[in-house]
Amino acid sequence: VLPGTTFSINLQQQDGYGNIFAQPVSSVAISIITNPSGGTLSGTTSVNTLNGTANFTSLTINIPGVGYVL
Repeated sequence: VLPGTTFSINLQQQDGYGNIFAQPVSSVAISIITNPSGGTLSGTTSVNTLNGTANFTSLTINIPGVGYVL
């Protein structure tokens, strides 16, 4: 992803058996865990799940780098 380019990530909540945990609605946040280049994650970083899925659709990182972990 190029710096400033919007990207999306979809996450599913699962129980210990791999089943999608579809209820109740919960809030999920995303952040940079490993930040090798000192970038800033922007966009909507907290969303509510819908049927066990959190859709982050407007994320950006402002500094290019290899090894970012969200």
